[in-house]
Amino acid sequence: MACSLEADTSAWRRYGREGQSEREPTPEEAETIERLATEQRKHADAYDQHQDEGDPEADDYELVEQQLCEALDKADENLMTAHAVLQQWAPEQLARSGALVRLDHCGDIVIERGLLRPEDRKAATSEGGEITRPDPVATEQVSTRAEFSEKLMRDLTAHRTAALQAALMQNPQVALVTLVHRMAETVFSLYGSGDDIVKVAVRVTSDSTLAQEASAYGDSPAATLLGEAEAMWGDRLPGNPAALFRWLLAQPQATLLELLAYCTARSVNAIAARTRSTANHSDALAQALDVDVADWWTPSAGRYLGHVSKAKALEAVKEATGVDATQATVGMKKAEVVAYCESKLEGTRWLPAPLRNLDEQGGEGAVEDEMR
Repeated sequence: MACSLEADTSAWRRYGREGQSEREPTPEEAETIERLATEQRKHADAYDQHQDEGDPEADDYELVEQQLCEALDKADENLMTAHAVLQQWAPEQLARSGALVRLDHCGDIVIERGLLRPEDRKAATSEGGEITRPDPVATEQVSTRAEFSEKLMRDLTAHRTAALQAALMQNPQVALVTLVHRMAETVFSLYGSGDDIVKVAVRVTSDSTLAQEASAYGDSPAATLLGEAEAMWGDRLPGNPAALFRWLLAQPQATLLELLAYCTARSVNAIAARTRSTANHSDALAQALDVDVADWWTPSAGRYLGHVSKAKALEAVKEATGVDATQATVGMKKAEVVAYCESKLEGTRWLPAPLRNLDEQGGEGAVEDEMR
């Protein structure tokens, strides 16, 4: 066992880590796991069927969804607990690995278990051990069911991605930081190696990709701004790869930074199927750019209100204006409620949770911790 008073995690990045192995369950444990897995599949199927076939206009739609979600969460938790009981350190793992006790930046004691010295990694790998990098900020994974459907989540976060792209394109300094951050992740094995010769991969998140996910994307301010930039650079850049390199060599640094900002921006992809429970890099980027998605997205019928239940639309109005419009919309059809809510939300800059910065959803300080 080793002890460290260093808050910097670089001291033990050279170590590998072994995960606990799972012992064979007893007949009784195996029977319990099979039963819990069957229950989990049953609840998952019921939840998915409700998502696919349920009527969002039904009065009890959200109540049923919440009940199914809670049942599935409980089934997930029970199954994870049953498997957790089987986790153990094998004798050969105990013989070759150790632990490191450290103080984190808050002064709390953290124990890193299953660490391998660099010289011991090769032997452990040859014996079939699973070696991973230590995670200095390990977090418990909790199974949850989001309040928004996967389709709507991808729609909203595609608009958020476009907003991040448009803002990053206009901020070469943060674009440079973003690119260097990605390169440092690769060079220091903090994230993962790229596939290109310099080990930096750029995967373009194009207008067509965003338009497939984001409803009414072509009419959005971000789409307009990004499209104009694409046309501008398309006209300026030579079409021949060899000529492009020579052209770049002749450009002033300001032009290179502007092009870097555009290309880096186009690599951003924060599209997600589930809500964020903890800060991720998209929140750090949004904070660095001071992005307010309300500048880029509005809760129209096509983008949001037509995709949620009447109750959810009215909830948005109440949250934005403080007025409960439930009684005012009694007897209205779904389309009428949507139009009513759209008019009430106009100019309020209201955003659903997936489009808000994480600290606005109750995670204050989380983004700062992520950036440290």
